[in-house]
Amino acid sequence: MLKKVTSSDPIVRLSLGFHQSTADLLAAYRQAYQETHGDEISQSLLIETLVREYILADRDFQRRSRAPVPRGSAPTKPLDTSF
Repeated sequence: MLKKVTSSDPIVRLSLGFHQSTADLLAAYRQAYQETHGDEISQSLLIETLVREYILADRDFQRRSRAPVPRGSAPTKPLDTSF
């Protein structure tokens, strides 16, 4: 389960589409988050946090990246993806 999420990073808008089964899983996860933390989380912040946590946990990516990303709730600088 995700820890409680907070962020003051600027927002960049992206348009994404998901299969219905994935959207259903996201809705269920969002409900579980609310039950666990007592706070609602927006769908966009939930998706952003899940993707970010996944990327930060990817050790192969971290080895290839020249600048490790801190584990805080928001990046302090963009990821260096120039492999």
